[in-house]
Amino acid sequence: HHLETAERMLLSSRTELKRCLWDLRRNTLEDRDFAHAIRQTLEPIPGLSAAIRFPVSRQDLDDTTAHNVLCIIRELAANAIRHGKARHVRIAGECHDGRLSFSVRDDGSGFDPGRRPCGTTGHFGLDGVAERVERFDGRIEIRSAPGKGTHVVITDIKL
Repeated sequence: HHLETAERMLLSSRTELKRCLWDLRRNTLEDRDFAHAIRQTLEPIPGLSAAIRFPVSRQDLDDTTAHNVLCIIRELAANAIRHGKARHVRIAGECHDGRLSFSVRDDGSGFDPGRRPCGTTGHFGLDGVAERVERFDGRIEIRSAPGKGTHVVITDIKL
């Protein structure tokens, strides 16, 4: 059991490193159009069809916030495809009163959020997303049910 968990941790670390290198090569943090930066970030995910409505200016986001938002969106979209077998993902975001809110919704298989996989079982995606949101004093709500897709709403990210 411990070796399987360690193997999943190593695979997760490798995947995250590859994603960071992809971002550096693509200069996603330099893109003035944040919706375009999201598209570039999602480009390596095979089988992803995404609709993006994110009228947030890149100038409104410091580099740390922009990087974390891109990582969160990428993780949620990858989970939708990999685990939920989603065919389509919708991403939306907006800024109001110095706070960012955004959501990722998919048409995948869904799951019971109360029984989601976590780090103790070698699954770090949703835990990592929640940790990133908490660093910004934001809130995360996961709405899902088996057979109903998943809708993750993140609110109150301080800009």
